[in-house]
Amino acid sequence: MTPLISIIIPTFNRLNEIIRAIDSITLQTFKNWEIIVVDNNSDDGTSDFIEKMNNKKIRLFSIQNNGIIALSRNLGISKAQGKYVAFLDSDDWWEPSKLEVCLEYLNNGANVVYHDLYRVKKINQFLNFSKLKTRSMSPPIFDDLILNGWALCNSSVVVLRSLLVEIGGISVNKKLVGCEDYDAWLKISQITEKFVRIPKTLGYYWDGGGNTSNPTRSLNNLAEIERIYKHQFDNFRLMDTFYYLYYIKGRLSFLIGKYDLSKSNLKIVLSKKIPFKIYFNCQIMRALILLKNK
Repeated sequence: MTPLISIIIPTFNRLNEIIRAIDSITLQTFKNWEIIVVDNNSDDGTSDFIEKMNNKKIRLFSIQNNGIIALSRNLGISKAQGKYVAFLDSDDWWEPSKLEVCLEYLNNGANVVYHDLYRVKKINQFLNFSKLKTRSMSPPIFDDLILNGWALCNSSVVVLRSLLVEIGGISVNKKLVGCEDYDAWLKISQITEKFVRIPKTLGYYWDGGGNTSNPTRSLNNLAEIERIYKHQFDNFRLMDTFYYLYYIKGRLSFLIGKYDLSKSNLKIVLSKKIPFKIYFNCQIMRALILLKNK
């Protein structure tokens, strides 16, 4: 039987974590899936473990991605047989009903579905209160993503494979490492408006260390996104509601001690129509900058 959903798991030296991720898939209430593990030449026994499972629904491919995880995901996309592709990072995992629930929305006309994930910071964590929250978007989706920024958790997304093929896969631009998924959703949103947020928490995001995000890289990511979509950003800059990009740059600059850059961005934010929470956060950062400059 041809699988309906291809689940792509890129990994590197996360044997214990990938066991948990795969277990969460084998426990799914929906069974017509395949797993594509793309191993970045791990030396912890990952490949041996996958091969010894001897499960025809789990296929293993090797790659040397040199830190560009999009290369691993693109290899997975090229090998996928399913109508839909689901992404799962090797240190994340899902609720048993995840795929079944996602398919309900896809069968009702969605092309891209996503949902919140619980944040987990400790092994065997008993209670889950914190979430990696997504947000619903309003059409035009592309404009929403430009105006309001990030909206989707990568390990929650299920998407039509044909859309990923149409955009040429996920960008392997080194300057986008860390936000290449955001770029992919921007591209896909220019093809379809059928993005649907599922109002349920159907998985778990490992936040206990090992993630590679950092403020400096995120600032560089934003600069590259601005360069790629310069025309679109320029069309929005004069809008009173266009503040999110400046807010994120102001916050990230604050975190790495670039206070002059932070102040200039926060000043722009405060000139816009912004929610009270954003206003409050900006004022706190400005006050802390004053204290640090004394």
